[in-house]
Amino acid sequence: WPFLLAGVLFPLLVILHLLFLIYWLTQKHGYFLLSLGTLVVGWSQITTIVGTSFGGGKAERAVHFRVLTLNAHSLKKVRQEEGQQVSETEWLGFLEKTAPDILVLQEYPKGLYAEVIREKYGLDHFLQNGSMAIYSRYPLLESASKYHRFSAGSNGFIWADLKLPNGIIRLYNIHLNSNQISVLTKDVTDKVQEEGKPSWPEIGQIVRRYISSARVRVAQA
Repeated sequence: WPFLLAGVLFPLLVILHLLFLIYWLTQKHGYFLLSLGTLVVGWSQITTIVGTSFGGGKAERAVHFRVLTLNAHSLKKVRQEEGQQVSETEWLGFLEKTAPDILVLQEYPKGLYAEVIREKYGLDHFLQNGSMAIYSRYPLLESASKYHRFSAGSNGFIWADLKLPNGIIRLYNIHLNSNQISVLTKDVTDKVQEEGKPSWPEIGQIVRRYISSARVRVAQA
């Protein structure tokens, strides 16, 4: 879990090293080599966060597609109407607005609204195992799809090979254990805005809860 916690801070550390690099260069001090060396060593990790392209080669017959991934929460409404089922009109309106070519769902009720999704939006290739589903505009090679459950709950993953016009890609739908801090973080943020000062005991609770869930997620990954 320490590496996961460090990973959360990784973008901030990159920015700090860039600032130090600029500062030491302006001061004409040899310390700039420390930040430069750190950035060079971590370049492969940096490029996984920030997309970089230097025009090294032009892909032929590139296919552009939109992937939407969503924890459907059993398609239940939240907040004031918690527990009430999302209507077909609301769900389809959301899909019309986002217009995905590939729809990846977790905690999805088996086949709910599947027929109209496939017919109306052209996502007519469908795969579901457990509470995990994939809708696709492109053919799914179902013989290459499997379902793996991490635990007795809804966590798990499925993967499938999709046949695109220029080749085959493998798509993973992964549902890890929740970090379970979203509601608590919102409560702390609201309290800070109201009182003008942080609530350290609750911040500590957020960190402890994140570490606890991180251990579970590491085992799942």
